[in-house]
Amino acid sequence: MARMEAGVSREVSQEEKERFGVLFNLVDIKGTKIALKLVEKIETGRIRRVIVFGEPGAGKTTLLQQLDYYLRSKFRDGIETSIFLFDHVLAFTEMPEAQDGLGMRYRTFWDEDEWNRFSKVYEDALQNDWESLRGQIGNTRNLPTRLVQMAELVVLGQKNRGRSAVEKLAREINLQQPETADTIFLALVAHPKTQLMTVDIRPQVLATEDSKVIDTLQRFYRIRVNFIRSDLDQEGKGRFIKQVVSRSAPNAGIVTLHKENIAVTREIAFQLKAEFNRLPILPGEDNLDLEPRIAYRLKAFYADWFMSVKLGLDKNVGWVGFNPHDEEGVVDWYFR
Repeated sequence: MARMEAGVSREVSQEEKERFGVLFNLVDIKGTKIALKLVEKIETGRIRRVIVFGEPGAGKTTLLQQLDYYLRSKFRDGIETSIFLFDHVLAFTEMPEAQDGLGMRYRTFWDEDEWNRFSKVYEDALQNDWESLRGQIGNTRNLPTRLVQMAELVVLGQKNRGRSAVEKLAREINLQQPETADTIFLALVAHPKTQLMTVDIRPQVLATEDSKVIDTLQRFYRIRVNFIRSDLDQEGKGRFIKQVVSRSAPNAGIVTLHKENIAVTREIAFQLKAEFNRLPILPGEDNLDLEPRIAYRLKAFYADWFMSVKLGLDKNVGWVGFNPHDEEGVVDWYFR
């Protein structure tokens, strides 16, 4: 079994095999199955639902789209899938922001109040679909064709609706009983390198109106903007803004993220220092600066705590996933 790293094929060590189920884009170019721990779990026939949650940029949509494609192409008539993506569900709500596409184009710039408002609408829509589909699942258990539901929940901060939805669903489905659970929960941890790549793309969707740009930079990137060069035309201003954001915003964003994670983790564990020293160095971190590496490890620690302590999930039911990019932009999925 091999995976690609920076364009070079190498064997996965025995230690890696024991610690991680390696998911290489779910399928390679030829559609060959490669160590699909998650898919193998679904193939048993008992798993009927996959819930993925995590912060923006964690790869929730990518993972579910890959999983949906793989299941439909591999099993064809044997499995039906229903996939609920954050943007897609919002598009069917009565919210004007979602209907005109703002929800898709600008969701990375929402503040926490906006996240909570959108998440509440999304959670309600999702819950209604789940309720209607549960009956279908019960009716199809003994039929050749079975339904696998997949959904993502966006979690941002301690009080976000997505977080409370995860806890509520865990109680409803009684996931603490792994021998009877038909649902897998995945907590995805965003790799700082992945988020840097995402942030670098975001300015391309910005409007070039001065007030809009200044507001966005200050609210999301925490960058104080005192002026925009007056000697540039509108198109030139747009290019200049993109350059400023792509150089400055990633560092600012990681610093903010880093501080937020430290604050959250300290609230839940006074033994942070001892626990922190025991955390493994995760794949894909070798070339990262110290600060992103710390942020990544803290997020992994918090995800583990949330799944095992807060939700009380068995390791066969609640997994933590990682999506480090290599230099070629390829995603390796790791679950533990």
